Amino acid sequence: MSIMERPESVRWSAARSGAALFSLERFVLRRNAGGLFGRLPFLPNLALRSLLHAGVILVINAGADWLMSGQFMVVGSIDFLFSLGLVVVGNLLFSVNDLLGPGTLFAFATGRYYEPRIEERALLFIDMRSSTAIAERLGELMSAIVAKRLVEHLER
Repeated sequence: MSIMERPESVRWSAARSGAALFSLERFVLRRNAGGLFGRLPFLPNLALRSLLHAGVILVINAGADWLMSGQFMVVGSIDFLFSLGLVVVGNLLFSVNDLLGPGTLFAFATGRYYEPRIEERALLFIDMRSSTAIAERLGELMSAIVAKRLVEHLER
């Protein structure tokens, strides 16, 4: 049965998929909220999130087909590849937006940064007491890890 022959079930399936993916993203995977994959590097994080989203889409669609028709329908490979492509592109955009900061990717895409403009920015310098002595004692790698943990702690 094609998509055009079942428009209402497709709409409900899309609505369920969207609600499930939004809930998954907002409450489980959110990097800023210390999500499930928050400590992974960018590419493994993107791959795991995309696979998890694709799995949710398959489960929701299979469940919707079973509820609507009483039987499981096979998801075609083209449908799955299309869904996977959309999930990867969407996750890529959201992940890059998280890395750059809220709204920065949108501002760049809309041309806000093509022309110089004056903006007010705040800059915070953090001076840890005895940081030079601590860094010399810990070494370069450990002192960078300590500084990173301090910034992560202050961001919460």
